[in-house]
Amino acid sequence: MKTLLISFYSDIEDKTYYSDNANRLREECKSLDIQCSIQHKESLGSYQLNQASNAPTKPIKPIHKSPTKPIKPIHLCPRPPRS
Repeated sequence: MKTLLISFYSDIEDKTYYSDNANRLREECKSLDIQCSIQHKESLGSYQLNQASNAPTKPIKPIHKSPTKPIKPIHLCPRPPRS
């Protein structure tokens, strides 16, 4: 299964700091073969207001198909052997 990176960005006061970094992140994802969805979000005027609005108000459209087989969970801490 491939990694999917999802991100949003908003520039403030006609500065391009966040859009520049979003473009850099896209390029890095491309070079590492990581699928990404990096979307511009209209700024609400300040960093604090933008951060407060980060929870999506509508579902994010999947950009990949659901697996046809169930995903087997991976236990990072092995269970002790049964006696």
